[in-house]
Amino acid sequence: MLPINLAQAMNMVGEWHARMKALEADKYKFNMPKHNCPEELEQYRIKTGEDMVIAGQELRHCIGGYADKNSVWVFFRKGTVCAQVGQNSTIVQCYDKCDKITEKSKAFVKELQKGYAKIHAQYAQELINRGELINRGGPIGRRDI
Repeated sequence: MLPINLAQAMNMVGEWHARMKALEADKYKFNMPKHNCPEELEQYRIKTGEDMVIAGQELRHCIGGYADKNSVWVFFRKGTVCAQVGQNSTIVQCYDKCDKITEKSKAFVKELQKGYAKIHAQYAQELINRGELINRGGPIGRRDI
């Protein structure tokens, strides 16, 4: 083999890194689990593991580390703000770029809370209609069985 110059060596290293990055990205090509998401928030829901990794890289925070096809959480991205919501619709975390709490992240928390409150109200009404909840004008509670 003939000796190579520095430019050729750097090119070979760059090609190797590109191949390794492509192989790494393949393991994130999956759809995130389905989630009962408020309709108005569906546009912000992160739907693939690959999108989560990209969000983590672009926004410099840990969301990419949560890319797992068995995840019990749902993730949202609105511009530079990402949020993590638990199975019980609680907002686990919501940060702007570089894990900062900003006015944009606070506003997105309120938007998420409003969307999920609507789903909870619809579900409660369905239970009332089926006779599984009693509404006596106060807080709604499960019917004693």
